[in-house]
Order: sequence, then structure tokens, then C-alpha cells
Amino acid sequence: MNIRVRGQITPGDAIELEPQKTFSVFDTFRDAIVGMDNDVADASASAELHQATEQFHTAFLHLTKARTDTGARLSTLDIQEAQHEDFKISLARSKSNFEDLDYSKAVIEFEENSRALQASQLAFGKTKDLTLFNYL
Repeated sequence: MNIRVRGQITPGDAIELEPQKTFSVFDTFRDAIVGMDNDVADASASAELHQATEQFHTAFLHLTKARTDTGARLSTLDIQEAQHEDFKISLARSKSNFEDLDYSKAVIEFEENSRALQASQLAFGKTKDLTLFNYL
């Protein structure tokens, strides 16, 4: 921590340091307006203006952080909303396919595919052991 003191320090001067407490931006505006009416050559008025500037800077950083956090949360909500919409569309498509299904046609197609699979498995089983060496 660095402390810089400008001006003359005379015996009996006291410097008190304490952590910055919360402050109101509106009070800072009021103090800055009052400070601008004072003579800038006065060290205490200059210090008050400097403090107001620092408080404005701190408030700006705080508002920027809050805005960033809010933007990130809104972005997350937008992503979730888009995923939810995609899921709703997918469910609607699946429901439509299920409701529009001709069950008798689907059973016949399933049986045909099942028979074709069994036939290909049987043909593979018979031909897998055949080689030219079996005929020699």
C-alpha cells in the first residue's frame, strides 16, 4: 500500500485511513457540484474532487460488472430458450410421426425386414466357411 501526501505536513496534523464504505452515486454528484463551487487552490476542495472522481470511477466499474453479469445471464437464458424451442419442435415432429403411423403397414414392413435379415444371416452362415481349399 502506498500513501502519497501532498502539501506541507505540520506538527499536530493527523491522517486517518479507513476502508471505503458504501456510497451513493447521487451523493457523490451533489458533493462534486458543491466541490466545483469551491476554490481549486484549496487542498481540501481538491481532495474532495479527487475523491468524487474516484467514487465515480468505482461506481462505473461496479455498474460495468453488473451489466456484464446481467448480459451473461441473459445470454444463458437465450441459449436455454433456443434449446427448449428446438426440443419442442422435435417432440412435435415425433408426436406427428407417431400419430400419423399406419400400424398395419408398419407391422408388415417390420416383418419383411426381419425376414430379409434372417435370410442374409443364413446365407452368410453357409458361405463364411467356403474357400477354394475346400474344393481341392
